[in-house]
Amino acid sequence: RAGVVVVRAPQQHVVPGALMPLGLTLGGALRAVNILAALLAIVGWYALLRAMAFERVVALGACLVITASRTFGFSFLAYVGSDQLAFAGFPYLAWAVLAVRGRWALLLVAPAMVLIGFFFKNSLAIYMTAWILAVLTAGLVSRRPQSARGWGRLAAVALGAGAALFLIDWGYVSRGWTPMAYRAAWSTNPG
Repeated sequence: RAGVVVVRAPQQHVVPGALMPLGLTLGGALRAVNILAALLAIVGWYALLRAMAFERVVALGACLVITASRTFGFSFLAYVGSDQLAFAGFPYLAWAVLAVRGRWALLLVAPAMVLIGFFFKNSLAIYMTAWILAVLTAGLVSRRPQSARGWGRLAAVALGAGAALFLIDWGYVSRGWTPMAYRAAWSTNPG
């Protein structure tokens, strides 16, 4: 019986491993993740571009360019795990930030998106933090006059995102769970 043993970052193995109890073989689970991630990615990127006020034809064109890329096509030839999860997950996480960017709810949403981003791919936590700060900063800089309340929100959200990154470091990296320390952390084999 095939199984998945996790070394390095677990997310790329947890997702297909979670599909195997449904009766899928390891290869079938990997193919399912490849296909679902590709479909979810294109839908998510289209929705994110539309949420950013890009015209429909521009958003469709961007998605067409994505689907014509070598990177997108390669995902159907090999399982690259966390890269596919990050590519599919980012637009949804980014959209969630955009949806609450002008409200204090972002204080809860931002750190949650950083932590969820970390689950998809370790480095996505950093990209999400950069996205969050860029969205907030762009909103402040475009307003005249800039308000102390807006800058206060930016500072609070930056602290929340920073706290999420600290938790990742404390709970993951500082315990030696890095690509340099190949320790099994989770397995789909029960015994």
